[in-house]
Amino acid sequence: IMDTILSLIVGFAFGLLFSFWDNKKGKKWYRRWHNLSHKNPLSDESDLSFLNNQPFSKRLVPAIILTLIFGYITWMFGHLNLIYTILTFALLLVGVLLAFYTGPLILNALPGKLKEANKALKKIDALEQDIKSTAEAVLPKSKEEAKPIEEEIKPEKKKDDNWRKGVKGFLDK
Repeated sequence: IMDTILSLIVGFAFGLLFSFWDNKKGKKWYRRWHNLSHKNPLSDESDLSFLNNQPFSKRLVPAIILTLIFGYITWMFGHLNLIYTILTFALLLVGVLLAFYTGPLILNALPGKLKEANKALKKIDALEQDIKSTAEAVLPKSKEEAKPIEEEIKPEKKKDDNWRKGVKGFLDK
């Protein structure tokens, strides 16, 4: 069961990465591919990419390609049996397709959350600088490094190791 969940999670992660790439550079690459493979070139104002504004059938092709690439790598390194590999491929495909549909929602919300986190980190940095400057102003600066005061070391008294005196003193009591 853990392997099936892992396959879904890995497929979802690959789908999100591809969706992110498609949002950033996919339009330019899709326009190049479309202009090479079609008679009528795609206009610069077009919002089409490999995933954006595409029907399910056109999203399925990149999903299958990603799934086959990752599945082949896991099959080659994992030496898995064929039935298990086919099951893993199917679950990877489901994860990738889920990511293709939820990816734009996640990736549109992500920059706002990152901006909020960045603002919070900047506030923390400003507080650290404020605390540091306040501490430097309040605490006196010593011109010399602090040196520990050396106490005179008293010479140790020699122990009297004569055990007979101790026994005699004990018996005399």
